Amino acid sequence: MVELFKHDLILSFAKDKRVLHIGACDYPYHLVRAEQGELLHQKLDQVAAELIGIDNNRQAINDLRRFGIDNIYFGDIEKDIYDIDFENLNFDIILLPDVIEHLTNPGLALLNIKRRFMEDNTKLIITTPNVFKWHNLRTIITGNEVVHPDHVFWPSYKTMKTLFERVGLKIEFFSYVMYGEYSKITKKGQLFYKLFYKNIPHFMPTLFFVLTLQDNKESVT
Repeated sequence: MVELFKHDLILSFAKDKRVLHIGACDYPYHLVRAEQGELLHQKLDQVAAELIGIDNNRQAINDLRRFGIDNIYFGDIEKDIYDIDFENLNFDIILLPDVIEHLTNPGLALLNIKRRFMEDNTKLIITTPNVFKWHNLRTIITGNEVVHPDHVFWPSYKTMKTLFERVGLKIEFFSYVMYGEYSKITKKGQLFYKLFYKNIPHFMPTLFFVLTLQDNKESVT
């Protein structure tokens, strides 16, 4: 059984699949994580049958080449421009982890992904922060909002579901999940997860969606 941790679930879905990883560099944490072998893209490379990454930060792409990571290319899913020709490439899994909350036009980006990369059997995996996570209670109590300076909205299950439906995507699987990997947290953290978060899952910090095309394959807008 895979515990409800973001990287554990992502890697289980990606195993032996053809994967497109969007936002693959994980800037600005890319150098530290690559040095430690903890970059998600490095982990994906160990389990996926085929892996291609795209990112809109050219400097970060070049930075990662020193670690032997040479399968990440420039791409911008909002502008729909890429340095790699995708015409003859097909993917089982499209991965968009912790990216959508940074985008100026998330609906447009999803439409571009859908039209360019998705087929009937393609799964689009999206992870994004949960507005109702446990730590946000302090915002309610103190009125002091703590949020990443580059995030443009706070996602919830219902608002994300509405967005997906508007661009012609349907939810095949959903779960609230924790950060990272279960094996990497302390014994105390594992115990707290089992006693607290597994019983009140909507307090977990991350929303995890697996999406497929709607039956009509068209936007409902």
